[in-house]
Parts: sequence; structure tokens; C-alpha cells
Amino acid sequence: MAAIEHDPRDLVAFSANVLDPSWDHFTTVNLYLHRHCATTEGLDGVFGALLGPAVRNYAAEWRTVVSPGAGVLQADSADLRKAARRYERNEQYNADSLFTTGKRLQPGSGVEERVAFDTATPKLSVGAFKRVSYGELGTPEVPAGQKDFKQAFQELDSKLGWLEQKLREYVDVDLHGYVQPLIGDWGVLWRISDAWRRAAGQGGDTAGMYPLYKELHTFSPALYAHWNGPGARAFEFHLDRFEAAVLAASNQAQYAAESVKAGAVYAEKIFNLVFDKVEEALTRVMKLATSKGGAAGKYLEVVDLVVTFLKGLLQTVTDGVGTLVAGFDRWVAYMRTGGDFSVFRES
Repeated sequence: MAAIEHDPRDLVAFSANVLDPSWDHFTTVNLYLHRHCATTEGLDGVFGALLGPAVRNYAAEWRTVVSPGAGVLQADSADLRKAARRYERNEQYNADSLFTTGKRLQPGSGVEERVAFDTATPKLSVGAFKRVSYGELGTPEVPAGQKDFKQAFQELDSKLGWLEQKLREYVDVDLHGYVQPLIGDWGVLWRISDAWRRAAGQGGDTAGMYPLYKELHTFSPALYAHWNGPGARAFEFHLDRFEAAVLAASNQAQYAAESVKAGAVYAEKIFNLVFDKVEEALTRVMKLATSKGGAAGKYLEVVDLVVTFLKGLLQTVTDGVGTLVAGFDRWVAYMRTGGDFSVFRES
């Protein structure tokens, strides 16, 4: 059986230099996600109606399931300090009641002397726990070189307005009513995706859940190596579970980032299809405008072509977005029931 070893100062150092900065950063990550991922304002059409609630619901579930982990880590830090104080009291009691009242014989003299208890000599190296630090999460951004949605939409709206004006000379049509449900601001999705990516902290980042996992996982063995006994084993079991949950949370955030990114890419792809179809219709109408006589039926053909295409595309988009929504729903269910996160509900 291993000897019971502890130095109260090591517990305090681990609490102050590892756990305190970590629970503070945990809180920062959660507030960051709430600020940047809890709303999908500006995401219109089918993307806003279907994907928007799924994205917001995922962020809300994270807040419910994962966010309490910061409080658990804060409580762990306080508990270590309490344990250190108890160890100190016990050591002092033992020193006062046992060692300092003990007697021993000086070799060869037959003279008794009191046994002094040296409380100044540390068992461990407190310097092993240097204060950890985390980077800044930064502002979510649209990737450099990505097409600007607002500018692209203005161009589409201008072309669509001209096309409608020309067609209405021959047929009553509202192309905007067919186009609008298909358009979603991929810039909103890109920024939400980037926020989740930053919160995940994977890929060499210094902020986010993965760096938090790394710091805990790196420094905890140094504590367990010299802190032995039932209390040490209980804390090790708990913190191992907590580290696994933090790693799982990092992966969940990365999954969210990839899923919202897929939504952004899809939204832009659909926009480009609509834009190309409007361009095609414009080309036909411009040719008809220069033709002589009997053009009314041809304009109607253009309307039928565009409307049929947009109706079919709407169904395709609805199905495609539905697939993304189903993925979010599965991950929400996993966070609610997954054993990885149960430690976040413990206090």
C-alpha cells in the first residue's frame, strides 16, 4: 500500500495556478458562445426558418448541459483549498500531540531529549504548478476572400427587379416571392461557424475547450504523482472524468462549427444557382426585346422556366436543410443523455 503523502501547499498551488484560470476561461468560452451563437438574426428564407432554430437550440443546449462545468471546476478549486487546510490542521495536531511530546535517548549518554517535528521541510515541489494562461477567443469572422452576401444580394435584387419589370409588360409575376425563400445570409452562418471553431480550440489554438483540456491533462499527473491516499484517488477519479468531458465538449463544438459551415457553403451554392437562373432569364428576355412581333408567348415561356426551376429548387433546399437540422437534433439528444457530460451536472 502506498504511503499517504501530501503537502498542503501543492494543493493550494494547483488550485490557484491551474484550476482557477481554467474555470475562469471555461466561463469565458460559454459567454462567448452565448454572445455569438444564440442568435441567427439576418438569416432569412428556408435557412432562417429551418436551420436557424436548430442552430439556436444547439447553442441553448450547450448552455444548459456544458456551461455548469465552470461551476464544478470552481467548486473543485475551493475543495482543494479546504483539503489543504484540513491537512495542515491534522499535521499540526499530530506535531503537537505526538511528535513534540515524544522522548528519545541521546546515543551513549542515557539522557532523554524531546523529539522536534520539522514542519518546515516540504515533501513536494510547489514550483511544478506554474500559473496557466489562455489566449483570446477573438471576433468571429467570415473567411478571407469569401463572397460578401450583402453585395451579392444587391446585385441579384437589381437584376431580378429589372427582369420582373420587363416581364410584367406581358404577364403578372412576382419572382421575388419565389426567390426570397431560397436566400439565406451565409455571412451569418460563417460567423457562427467561426465562433464554434474558436470555442472548440482545436488546431493549435491557445483559447477554447481543447487548450483547457490540455492544461488540466498536463498538470494533473504532477499532483497525483506525490499526493497519495483516499482523497487523492477520489479527486483523480473525478478530474479524469472532467477532463474527458471537456475533450468531448471540444469535439462537440468542432462538430457544430463544421455543420454550420456546411450550411454556409450550401446557402451560397443555392444563391449561385438562383443567380445563374436569373442571368439566363435576363439573357432570353433581352433577346426577346430585340425580336420583332409575337413575343408575348415567349415571355410567358421564360416565366414558366424560371418559376418551375425555383419551385423545384425550393423543395431541394428544404430537404437539404432538413438533413442539417437532423444532425443538430442528434447532437442535442447526445448532449442531453451522453455520459460524457454528466460530470458537469455534479457539484
